[in-house]
Amino acid sequence: MRLETRDIGSRLARLVLAGLASVTPISSAVAQEQVTFIEVALDEETRRADEKLRRYLGSEAGLMFVSERPQEYGAVINRLANWDPERGDFLARVTPYAFVAAEMLGADLEIFASYVSRATGGTTYHSYFVVNRERFTDRPELANLVEYLRSLDAPATFIYHNKFSTSSYFLPSLFFRGHGIYNMPGSTEYHTAIHSTKLGNSSSNLVRSVALGEFDLAAVWDGTKTKFEVTDSLYDRYGSRVHFIQLPTNLPNDLLVGSASMDSASRARIREAIRGMGPEEIDEGDFSTWRDINSAADARQALADLRWLARERPAPVTVDVRTPAAGSVPEAYLEAARQAVRLSGTEFVNYDDDFHAHRDYVWTLELIHDGAIELTSRIIGSEIDDQRLQISFKDTEDLTRRIGTLLHSRMHRIRYVWPYRAEHPTVIRDVGFSIPPDASVKVKRISWQDAQRNLFLEDAEFDAQVGHSDFFRFELYPNFIPADDGAFGFDPMSNVSYRVILVRPEAERPLFRVLTVAFVVLLVLAAVAAFASVWRRRAAAAVSDPRLTPPGATG
Repeated sequence: MRLETRDIGSRLARLVLAGLASVTPISSAVAQEQVTFIEVALDEETRRADEKLRRYLGSEAGLMFVSERPQEYGAVINRLANWDPERGDFLARVTPYAFVAAEMLGADLEIFASYVSRATGGTTYHSYFVVNRERFTDRPELANLVEYLRSLDAPATFIYHNKFSTSSYFLPSLFFRGHGIYNMPGSTEYHTAIHSTKLGNSSSNLVRSVALGEFDLAAVWDGTKTKFEVTDSLYDRYGSRVHFIQLPTNLPNDLLVGSASMDSASRARIREAIRGMGPEEIDEGDFSTWRDINSAADARQALADLRWLARERPAPVTVDVRTPAAGSVPEAYLEAARQAVRLSGTEFVNYDDDFHAHRDYVWTLELIHDGAIELTSRIIGSEIDDQRLQISFKDTEDLTRRIGTLLHSRMHRIRYVWPYRAEHPTVIRDVGFSIPPDASVKVKRISWQDAQRNLFLEDAEFDAQVGHSDFFRFELYPNFIPADDGAFGFDPMSNVSYRVILVRPEAERPLFRVLTVAFVVLLVLAAVAAFASVWRRRAAAAVSDPRLTPPGATG
């Protein structure tokens, strides 16, 4: 009996210990700081899917969430880009371009997962143009769509629901620009005009409006396309009246991301919980489940492609190299400067009089003496002072190298305002120098007529100030971009851009400071030595003739 009692006690002890062990992770989780959950507002089905994801991670990863109301794309991007680590950690369910845009603005994020879509059966999807069937005799391809838009007497109307929508706006805008199609009042010799208009807050409204003939075209994703093809009532009324034209780019599904400052233990628990998800764990709307991003190779590749497409490409800047009218410089020196432009690997290109319509920079070379020139750099149409750079060199190869170095280290640069952020005019930083807050920059509104040929109309130059500066962006103020300027308004599909001249701060080089100090010290020492020499000569003369004794001297 004692043995049985002892066995029972031992078993009870082991059960208690096992129970404590199982409770320990939960207790640790309760002791953790709360995690903020951020989500882009889409539709009610997505909101319910996010709620299921939070409950699952709360249970399986031991997280405590502070949930916020879903926010519009731009608001979520700003939250991620400006997140203060002092506020703790966050998880966010974001659309792909919203994620890429936040990264471009400096958000430090870790990707945990991409969801598995009911519509596509995987972690990627496509974008589709939507057109009314009455506009085409046969099912159109992309080339037919371009031909149709160019054939219209009046600009076609394109509708979208948000400028940060990857499928409904970002990808179509790239396609349009690639084919010379812009949101502008009317077509020109080089460009085709469309009129883009924001309509509602969902892609379903876009399909309905195109089907009813209210607008000419829109763009949606697989989920919306599937809804109008498989739902009988939607197909009969709307889906049967439109064509869907697939764009070729593969896009990643929405992403689950977190703050990079999250501790390693929390990150490990989140990844383990995601790996343990069943194939229908969420089972809400288009969301079947979530998949660890490290095992979703197609989503990773699609995200890498999207990052590459979204990067800000500096527009070509033309440089005309010439000699002053009153002077002469060997042609070999002018050619050396042109080669420096060509080999610089920057946005600078040599001006071609037979191709380009405008010069952005004019470089004038003047001979100082053999082995030395002065390069004067002028930005055409700007009130920025000319840059005058004196260059010593051994031969033309050396001159090319030295001009190339100055181009990277001393020249002012031209950039354009990122067109997705009208409330905070932003220049995505890709230059190796900083501009301090409150510094003034020159800005000019440009209306492109033919971007490839550098043909544009320009407004008067005006001043703006740098309100914020970091490694990723320069934010300008005041808010000089009009909020609504009709069809000719400032937006990513427009032919209107804002050119900003980034003036490189003039910092005196340390060598020059050292040489200046050394020069002053040498002058002082020389003066002291001269005075001492005069004093010694007068003292020596006084020894031989007492009448020359310096005043105050004693014998």
